[in-house]
Amino acid sequence: MANIQLALPVEIWSKILDYLPPDQCRQLRLANRFFFHLTGRQIYKRLFVTGYDQPTKHLLKAINSLCLGHHVQSLRIQPWIVAPLVQSQPRRRRERVSSAFQQVYSFFDSAYPTRKAQALQNERLNKQIQIVTETIRKLPHVREYTVDWDVDRPYHSQLFTAVLTLLNVTPFSQTLTTLTLTVPVDRLVCLAPVHLPALEELSVCFVTQGLSQRYIDDCLDSFIFFLDNLYKTLRSLSICSTHRSPHLNLSKFFHNLSSAFFPRLHSFALRIPYDGSHLPRDTNGIENLRAFISKHGRIIHHLKLSAFPRPSIRTSPSDPMGKYWIQGTLSGPGFAESLTALTSLELSIRPLRSDLDPFLTFLSSVNHRLDSLALLDDPLTPEEVVRVLDTLSLHSPSYLRHLSIRLQYLSPCTLDRLASRLACLKSLRLTFGDIKSSHCDEKNDLWLSRLGRELVSLFRFLIIAIPDSTYPPLPKILPSVPRPSHTIADH
Repeated sequence: MANIQLALPVEIWSKILDYLPPDQCRQLRLANRFFFHLTGRQIYKRLFVTGYDQPTKHLLKAINSLCLGHHVQSLRIQPWIVAPLVQSQPRRRRERVSSAFQQVYSFFDSAYPTRKAQALQNERLNKQIQIVTETIRKLPHVREYTVDWDVDRPYHSQLFTAVLTLLNVTPFSQTLTTLTLTVPVDRLVCLAPVHLPALEELSVCFVTQGLSQRYIDDCLDSFIFFLDNLYKTLRSLSICSTHRSPHLNLSKFFHNLSSAFFPRLHSFALRIPYDGSHLPRDTNGIENLRAFISKHGRIIHHLKLSAFPRPSIRTSPSDPMGKYWIQGTLSGPGFAESLTALTSLELSIRPLRSDLDPFLTFLSSVNHRLDSLALLDDPLTPEEVVRVLDTLSLHSPSYLRHLSIRLQYLSPCTLDRLASRLACLKSLRLTFGDIKSSHCDEKNDLWLSRLGRELVSLFRFLIIAIPDSTYPPLPKILPSVPRPSHTIADH
């Protein structure tokens, strides 16, 4: 074993351990002292706190007592709910006396049991928060921090406040490069005094629930103050909102954000409910969004505009034209021309079965610069695929290297067109609902036989045309014809 250790440097061993599951790393850790220290980096590199059970409690205490925090590079916290204690039958004399007093209090004050249960729940919550925060304070080298809340579950505001305010006092505030937040929007005010001098990637999902629009705007103003402090380092900004934000209006947010400039912002993504209710036209939501993107058009390399599949919960009728917010953003005067650095584009084709002309018009203006293109959500017909390919090669041969699209069905003809029209393609991702032959009017057995021969021929052709590409073996594809959706991905 010693000879094997000396034959390979530590860096190579670390790469090997990256491919081992955690349970095997723990077994290898018992081999000797060398692997005990080496596997510690792999086992504790990612710390997930997705609840507060006994294993999590032991893990946090072990990190505290054994000084293992310096291994943690990625931290993810998923806020949990502290369940109320179930009253058990008192056993000891002291417990029986206490129970008798509580019954007396309850006789004179009917709300006493509820207050007592709430007090005990808060006490348990505070103890759990204390253990979590003490552990986080001892993590000096965290580079990725995620607070991932399930928006369909209730929450304790104290927990969000604790994990967000810690960003201003933990040692890793100086090393953090990636921050991902899904939190109630009223907790974003905790970020106002936070300064993260190394942060490069920020992804935040706004969840407002029943808050009023005025209060939401005040919370977003505090968040903009936090963003202003990132202007020197921020390279990627992703904004998301869900259907559980009935009073959210991002018009003022993007209007205020347009007054700032982020000189290193290379990637911007926005995802809102498909009905566009969070960018209302009567408050110039689309214009303000377009102004922010255009201001950074000379430096943005990646742009993603996508739609959440559910409409927002509304207290009033929504604008029927709001669902065309992506088309409205792309078709603004001079918008395509302002994106002089754009190389990667992801767009949701929404609403479903809508006119492709606004998308293709925008694509024709930027296609000569694109290295990567993804068209999401709406499955394209073979005729629409032809229109997309015509647009990509409108002015000159397409130099597109990465393509991802959804198809109504996959056919050899479609693959043939993609291979012949996109000569520089290095990766291809196709999502489709069915497979059809180029000769669909034949009997089933003959149809499957011809389909198999055509696909085999085209896969071989694609592998020759794109030497770096590999595709799944054909037997894995043919049996999946009856399934509702399939994906071919090449990396």
